[in-house]
Formats: sequence, C-alpha cells, structure tokens
Amino acid sequence: MKKLLGTVCLVVSSYAMASTQTNYMFFQSDSQAQLVKNADSSYTLTLQNPPNYLSYFSDRPVRSTGLVSLSEFLKLWTENSIKDNFKEVPPNVAFAMMPASGKQQNFVAVVSSPHYKNNEVSYKLAIIEKQNIQTGKMTHVDAFFDNIPWNPGGFGHSKE
Repeated sequence: MKKLLGTVCLVVSSYAMASTQTNYMFFQSDSQAQLVKNADSSYTLTLQNPPNYLSYFSDRPVRSTGLVSLSEFLKLWTENSIKDNFKEVPPNVAFAMMPASGKQQNFVAVVSSPHYKNNEVSYKLAIIEKQNIQTGKMTHVDAFFDNIPWNPGGFGHSKE
C-alpha cells in the first residue's frame, strides 16, 4: 500500500510540475496560397498575402491571448537564444484549406524553413500521415501551430 501511495504521489507531483509551464500556440491564416510538391516528397506552402500579425493563446495554468508580429513569429526558427525554438523542435501544424476543387483539405505537417520575401511567407511541410494532398492554388488557409514554452520576457528573449 505504501508503494502504491508513493507511486501515485510521484506521478501526481510530476504532472503538477509539468502542467505549471505555460505554452503558447499560434494561429495564422491567409485568403490565398500556393501548395507545391517538392522532389523530396515534402511540400512548400506559400502564403501570398499573410497578415502582419498572428494570434496566439495559452491554456492552463495561465490563460492568455494576444497578437505577435509576423517578423517576431518567424524568429522562433532563427533565434538560437529562444529556448525550445522551432529550429530545434519543429512544430506540428494542423492545416485546413480549400483547393480549387472546392473540397476542403485537412492535414498535419511538421513545418520548417520559413522564408519571407515580397510580402509572401513560405514554409517547408513534411506531411505526418500519408494521404492524397492536392496541390496548386489554395484559398481560406488556416494554420494552427504547435506550442512553444514561454521564454522569460517574451517569445524572443534568451534562454536561462
């Protein structure tokens, strides 16, 4: 009985410690995009007129929401001083979009290598589950980015 109680206490305290870290998730959308299959079976998604800001939110223990600039968001892949940055731990992203066929397309991908140029953002996508992905012009593109732990002072501040 003491062993069982000790194990339960250990599990509960581990869970409590793990759940005290605030994690932030991001939402990005665009009305037009282009999805292209690459030679290495990855895809490139180019958002053709992304908003200057993305929404973010967190869940327990601290519930908050706000906006982060696109340039600050893209630093999550390039700033090595950010703890658990997206370059070290690329995010999973849930995508929902409308191809020219008119049939909604949904998939989850690991996203890497963002590139911003001429008011367009492109991402390299590695689709997690094999499925038939329609390429070409997309509309109503929504992307829900995996979480990143809050860094002291904000998203772009250094590791402790």
